[in-house]
Amino acid sequence: MLSSLKHKIAYSESLQKVLRNIGWQTSDKIVRMGLGILVSVWTIRYLGPEQFGTLSYSLAFAGVFSALASLGLDGIVVREVSKDPSKKDVILGTAFSMKILGAIGAFLITVVSIYAVRPGDYTTIVMTSIVAFSLFFAAWDVIDFWFQSRIESKFTVFARNSAFIIAGVAKVLVIILRGPLIAFAIASLLEVSLAALGLVFFYRRKGNRIVSWKSDYSVAKVLLMESWPLIIAGFATFIYVKIDQLMLGSMLGNKPLGIYSAAIKFSEIWYFIPVAISSSVFPIMVEQKKRNEGQFFLRFGKICSLMSSIGIGIAIIMTAASSWLVRWAYGSSYSDAGPILAIHIWAGVFVFIGVAASIWTMIEGYQKFSLFATVTGGIINVVANLVLIPIYGGIGAAISTVVAYAAAGYFVYFLLPQTRKVAFMLTKSIIAPWKLLGMRDGEIS
Repeated sequence: MLSSLKHKIAYSESLQKVLRNIGWQTSDKIVRMGLGILVSVWTIRYLGPEQFGTLSYSLAFAGVFSALASLGLDGIVVREVSKDPSKKDVILGTAFSMKILGAIGAFLITVVSIYAVRPGDYTTIVMTSIVAFSLFFAAWDVIDFWFQSRIESKFTVFARNSAFIIAGVAKVLVIILRGPLIAFAIASLLEVSLAALGLVFFYRRKGNRIVSWKSDYSVAKVLLMESWPLIIAGFATFIYVKIDQLMLGSMLGNKPLGIYSAAIKFSEIWYFIPVAISSSVFPIMVEQKKRNEGQFFLRFGKICSLMSSIGIGIAIIMTAASSWLVRWAYGSSYSDAGPILAIHIWAGVFVFIGVAASIWTMIEGYQKFSLFATVTGGIINVVANLVLIPIYGGIGAAISTVVAYAAAGYFVYFLLPQTRKVAFMLTKSIIAPWKLLGMRDGEIS
C-alpha cells in the first residue's frame, strides 16, 4: 500500500515536470510561430516567388546532408545520459567530437554537390555553402540533449528564442534596407551560431564545465554501432522531407518552388508540437518501460491518441482556410499556393503519429526498422514526384509528400509481427482516439 502510494506520488511529480517541460517547448515554438510567421510572410512578399524559390532551394539542399552531421545521435545520447548521468562528461564530449567530424564531412559534401548540380549559379552555390556552415554550430546541440535528459528544456528555449529574435530582427533590417538575397542566408547562420552560444552559456550557469568533456573512442564506437542505422534513416528522412522541393526546383524552376515553399510554411509550422511532446515524455517512458510493460503501453496509447487528435484537428481547420490564408498573407502572386496547402497539411497527421510511434521504436532499439521505414518513405516520395510533378506541378509534390509520410509513419508498422501491435494502436488513435485516452491498465489488447 505504501509503495503504491509512493509510486503514484512519484508519477504525479514526474507528470508535472513533463507538462512543465512541454509548456516550455511549446512556448518556444509559439514565439517562433508568432514572430516567425510575421518575418516569413514579410520575407516571402519581399523576395517574390523567384528569389524565395532560390532561398528555399539552398536551405533544402544543405538540409539533406545535415543528417550526416547529426550522426543519428540525438535520441541515443538523451537515453544514455538519462540512464547514467554520472557518465555525462564522457557521453557529451564523445558525441560533440563525433558531430564536429560529421559536420566537416557534411559541409564538404554539400559544397562539392551544389557546385556539381548548379555549375555557374554562384548565388545558389554561395548561399548553400553559408547555410551548410551552420552544421558546425549544430554540434553544440549535445547540450540540449543533456537538458532533455533532465527534462529542463526551458534553458534551450531561452537560448534558441534569443537567437531567433535577433536573427528575425536582422532579416527585418535586410528587408527595410532593401538588402540582397544572400543576406537571408547569413541571417540563418547567425541564428544557429547565437543559439549555440546561448546553450553554452546556460550549461555553464548550471555549474557544468565544457572543459570536463572527454572524448572516448570506445564510447564513440558503441554510440556509432547503435546510431549508424539512424544516420542513414536521417538522410532518408531529409530525402523524403526535402526531395519534393529539390525535385520541383530542378524540374520546373525556382518560381514554382517559391510558391510551393510558401504554401508548406503554413503546413510545417505545426510539426513542433509532436516533437515537443515526444522529447518531454521520452525520459519518463524509458523509466516506465523498465518498471511496468503494461503501464508503458497504456501511456504510449494515450500519447498516440493525443498526437493523432491534434494532427487531424489542425488539418481540418487549415484545409478550410488554406486559399484565404495564402492570399491574405502572401498576396495574389502566391494564389496558387492555396490548393497546395490544402493537400500538404494532411501529411502532418502522419508526422504526428509517426513521431509518437518513434518513441516505441527508439526505446525498443528498433533502429533498423526506423531505417527501413524512412528509406521506404524516401523511395516512394522520389518515385511519386517523378510521376506527379511533371503533370500537376506543386500539387503533385504535395500529394507525393502525403503518400510518403503515410507510408513511413503508419503503414510500414503493419509489415512485421513485432510492430503490428503499434500499427493497431496507431489505427485506434486515428479512428477512435477517445478509447485510448480513456483506457485503464489491463485494457491494452
